[in-house]
Amino acid sequence: MKLTFLGTSHGDPAPDRFCSAILLECGTAGYLFDCGAPVTSLLVRRGFDFSRLSHIFISHMHLDHWGDLLFLLKHKAKHQQDIHCFLPEEQAEKAVHDLLCLAYPPAKNAPVFYNTVSEGVIFKDSNLEIRAVATKHFKRSFAYLICGENKKILYTGDLKADISDFPVHAAQEADLCISELTHAACSCFEEKLQSLPLKQMIFTHIGPRYEKEGVLTLPELPFPVTAAYDGMEYSV
Repeated sequence: MKLTFLGTSHGDPAPDRFCSAILLECGTAGYLFDCGAPVTSLLVRRGFDFSRLSHIFISHMHLDHWGDLLFLLKHKAKHQQDIHCFLPEEQAEKAVHDLLCLAYPPAKNAPVFYNTVSEGVIFKDSNLEIRAVATKHFKRSFAYLICGENKKILYTGDLKADISDFPVHAAQEADLCISELTHAACSCFEEKLQSLPLKQMIFTHIGPRYEKEGVLTLPELPFPVTAAYDGMEYSV
């Protein structure tokens, strides 16, 4: 499985970071986790074949995690390519669909499909199985445990300011954990995650308290820790 961190900023775009979006490629298929702006343009610039992108998984409905969703769905609809969009709130399905059709009326007849996320296994195909784990960052927010090619990746999405909702049990299964680094202090991560048997932690969604004047500070943990940057690629 190959990960590309397309956007690694916090709630706002930063001078050298766009909003949250991670592309996972497994076999010939592509899957997108969160859809912050301007992910559609970034994929175009990378020469990505959009026919390979079949599923989008949104962790929660804060705008920096889905702000480019309408543009991406319009791009897929314009080319009559199937796209399945997993949203954390039922009311978001109608809102997104209505706005999409308002902006691009032919989308009414396009193969765009919506699913509401709930806890448990939400998706399975020949490449991946994806399990949703509820978090408490927002009224409905989720982490995703992604299983494929005999590997497991945990994507936490955003967490509470004390990371008391960090999905510890899912993390214990994971070969790689991708965690946000905006809402909690270093000490919270250092206290909460010391005993996790992780092989690798990649921090993304990096907030200004961690990155000042070009200097990046990361929590000190007893396993390898990396900070993602826009365009970073990582194979699991």
